[in-house]
Amino acid sequence: METKDNELLQSPTVNYLISVTETYFDEHFSKDHFNSFSKDFLRILQEESDDNIDIRLLVNPPFVIAIYDAIKEDIADLDEFEKHIMNIYRDIIEIVIMMQRSQLRSSENKWITYIEGVKAGNSSLYDNELFKLEVLEDNGNNYKFVLKKCYYFETLKKRGYEHLGPILCNYDYLLTEGIDEWITFSREETIANGAEKCDFFFSPKPRAFEEVEIIEIRKKEVSRLFFKCAICGYEEEAPWEFTNKQSSRVDEIRDIPEHCNEQMRMTTKAVE
Repeated sequence: METKDNELLQSPTVNYLISVTETYFDEHFSKDHFNSFSKDFLRILQEESDDNIDIRLLVNPPFVIAIYDAIKEDIADLDEFEKHIMNIYRDIIEIVIMMQRSQLRSSENKWITYIEGVKAGNSSLYDNELFKLEVLEDNGNNYKFVLKKCYYFETLKKRGYEHLGPILCNYDYLLTEGIDEWITFSREETIANGAEKCDFFFSPKPRAFEEVEIIEIRKKEVSRLFFKCAICGYEEEAPWEFTNKQSSRVDEIRDIPEHCNEQMRMTTKAVE
């Protein structure tokens, strides 16, 4: 088992989940809680491991079970557990959400950009016998698909943790926190709540079709943009001019130069 544990720890996905959870447990629980979690996580993951299943799918049920068992004696109820597990998942996907939000902000058609990303994710993760994905609607106004099976819930149920299924379902809502300015996500039913399928429904808000606005420069309002390194103080003048109206959106229009681990900050100076 030790050899298999070492192999699992070499997985970037597994290692990252453990690292983020350790940071969260350091703040909210104890080292003993974390040790219990990490030991059980690797044990259950080893027991469930299957060379034919992507590690990104394998990790979720063991992860939720191990966290629950590690802290269940020190929490009041499932509502408190959900609060903690969602906070941990939010920490895990924070970078993804930031990248997604940035991508949509700079996209000329945010609806197409987002849905194409959803389709790519579905193709790599859910279009298989473990989930049996079926697209019901795909047009310029709506995108709806269902999962007729759920590997996550089947694994939880097999191990006697089906009560954690509805909580894990709520993870899907976290994934939309970065896009709710432009996209609406809703669902009516999930397998974990007793339905025959899990449904996913996306629709665009009016802002999803707004084009990226680049305001024409008027010379009397013009300032000059600088990038200043927060580490060494190095300052670089940007090769373009912009108006005050543009300044709040210039990071969406231009690439920030790399310097000192990209620790560049924008400042402005009036043109003389």
